[in-house]
Amino acid sequence: MVVTKRRAHLDAAREAGIARISPHLALLVEGSAALCVPEAQADARYDAVLSMDAAELYPFEQARLLLAYGQQLRRARRREEAVARLQMAWETFEWLGAQRWAFTAAAELRAAGHAVQRAGAGDLTGQELLIAQLAAQGLTNKQIGAQLNLSPRTISTHLYSAFPKLGVTSPAALRDALGTAGGDGGAPG
Repeated sequence: MVVTKRRAHLDAAREAGIARISPHLALLVEGSAALCVPEAQADARYDAVLSMDAAELYPFEQARLLLAYGQQLRRARRREEAVARLQMAWETFEWLGAQRWAFTAAAELRAAGHAVQRAGAGDLTGQELLIAQLAAQGLTNKQIGAQLNLSPRTISTHLYSAFPKLGVTSPAALRDALGTAGGDGGAPG
């Protein structure tokens, strides 16, 4: 059903000639095409769209494509290939300050069996890092717990473990210790 809707939107965009309007829109249309092709054709389609000149001009869109491609590769059990794309996506989202997208890419990396750590985050576990990042955004333990389906007490335990690793003594100091941007840069849809 979702692929059918994607295909209908793609066909409409192509029929309207949207890709001819700008390199940015061409990248979006071709990226959409990569999401619609059968798995056997996905490698060629993603490689083609990611090699477009516009891909480097629009790093957010490039990272979204890398994330989608990495997710597909991980589900196909092509772990090493998935990790390479997911790592690039995560690094780009971090650089752009798109925290929610970075969280998604980090979760995919962990699902692929790859440890995720931001430079300067010491030796935090993936869970500690995610919780610390959410706390740095001002969320309470209860809010973080609800978002991650964990108890507030578990959140507190992770933060208690993360604080000395980061050299901080309060949640207010987390933002500086992690270099967390104020905005989330958009949420994955």
